[in-house]
This record gives sequence, structure tokens and C-alpha cells, in this order.
Amino acid sequence: YWGLPPYNWEAIESTHLHLITDRVQTFSWIYDLYRLDFCKGYFYQYEIPRGSSPKEGKFVPQTLEQAVKNGKEVLTEMAHTSNTLPVAEDLGMAMATQNVLVQFGIPGWQIFVYTNSKNAIADQILPGENAPVLSVSQISNHDNPPLRLWWKENPDRAKVIAAKEGWTYSPELSLKQQQQLLWQDLHSASLFHIELLHDVLPPHLTKSIEEQRINYPGTLSDNNWTYRYKLSVEEILHNPETSQMIRTLLSPTPPLGKAS
Repeated sequence: YWGLPPYNWEAIESTHLHLITDRVQTFSWIYDLYRLDFCKGYFYQYEIPRGSSPKEGKFVPQTLEQAVKNGKEVLTEMAHTSNTLPVAEDLGMAMATQNVLVQFGIPGWQIFVYTNSKNAIADQILPGENAPVLSVSQISNHDNPPLRLWWKENPDRAKVIAAKEGWTYSPELSLKQQQQLLWQDLHSASLFHIELLHDVLPPHLTKSIEEQRINYPGTLSDNNWTYRYKLSVEEILHNPETSQMIRTLLSPTPPLGKAS
């Protein structure tokens, strides 16, 4: 619950979506890609009457058919405004709305930690496994625990991953195991790959794993969005271990042999 006022779509539509298209036009002057954060909001939004509790809110529109229609209209105007490619944070979206993204050629997100936290324990997948080409692949993101913390906090799930890799599970990932999982993600079929820097760095160059969580969604906390790296940008750039890590991850050969 963010406490933000909902978009007044009637007012926005009365100006032919200029609020949206003007932003896209500005993005296109600066960026090659732009992210549609919380993309489901272009299809429907959860509205809470003023002075009411979140439980008293409702989705608007209330039919999936109308939500799909709304999303298509907004995405069509975006597409007509600029050739710059959007990528959509599509986590938790209904299949019908995700299909709209596919129709428009908009990549969605494939997040190893998020997906495996949602999947049944028996259905854990390796990084990038079965990732569609039209996607952004990522080990974790700002709203989820980083790789090493997730691995330690979710032993039942991590043991399934370890078994698939042919490893004996340990709560602490070795550097080679960290590299193998990252390598698999970065060499998957996804069109784009984005990784958190503290997932990429060797562990002794980062803060403790318990300090690496960036945000806990749905919470108000003095710790959210306060994360700072242990080393400065200059120290990271000029550290030979950082360079070696990047070379390992970009190598055509997996760190621990043939990829699964």
C-alpha cells in the first residue's frame, strides 16, 4: 500500500494520453530502453476510497476484458510515439495481460529468486531455464533477497537447485557456485540480462548478505532504499578481482563445466 492517488484515466484520456506519451517522447531522447514499472497499472489499478482501509478497495476495471482493452490502448499510443523499446515489469500479471505484451513485442522479466520463491519446492528452475527470447533475465532485483541471502534462507528450495547442478548443498555458496549460477543466467536465451552488482561481486567485496536487501515491498522502514556499497565506484572499477569476475561471467565456458 503506497498511499498514492490513483490515476484519473478519464482526464488522461481526454488529452489523448499526453501525460503518458510526453514522458515516452522524453525518454526516447535519452535512453535506448525504458522500463514500464508495475506494468499491470496500465491495465487496471487497485483503488481505495479516501479514508477507507486497503481491504475496502477494489480493482478498476473489474473485468479482465476491459483491463486488456485499456492496456492495449495505452501501449498502442506508446508504440506510436517512439521507436524506443519498453521493457515491462510484468510480475504477477494475469496471462491475458501478459499475452498483450507479447503481441506488442515488449519483453517481460524473468527473475530467478522471485520465480523460485513462488514455485512449488519440487518445481525449482535453474537461472535462465526456459527463458523466452522476449525477456529480461535477472538473478534477483531490488524487491527480493540477493542470491546468497536467498540461498541461505531457503534451504529446501536451494537443495533442489544444488541437486540439479550436481552439488552437495551448503548454506554458503562458494565463489565458483555463485559464478556458475550467474553464468547460466547471463547466457540464457533472454534478449537482455541485468544483474545486481552485489550479486556479481565476490562476497568479500560486499557487505554481509543480511545487509544487502534493498527493499521490502509493502513495508515502511528506515532501511528501505538506504543500501550503499562497501566499496566506492572507483575501488570496484580498479579492483582486479572485479575484472576477473566479469571475464569469468562473459567466458563462453561455464565456470564449473558444461551448463545444465
